[in-house]
Amino acid sequence: MIVFFGGDAKQTYDENEGFDLRSNRWVGLTPMPAGRHGFGAAAIGKYLYSASGAKGPGAGDPTNELLAFSLP
Repeated sequence: MIVFFGGDAKQTYDENEGFDLRSNRWVGLTPMPAGRHGFGAAAIGKYLYSASGAKGPGAGDPTNELLAFSLP
């Protein structure tokens, strides 16, 4: 699965979407509690982790939260 989430320099987004390579379609995933920008992400097994970044565009409202999401 290829996952798209986060934001850009103008806006952050809480939506998560994934492209399921097996079914060749986009699927909605559990949203983040708040949008993110400039974070790190890693997938380990069936989990996707998002670390740090900012809740606002650019470096606005920095956070040190670690989020974990189950992948389908």
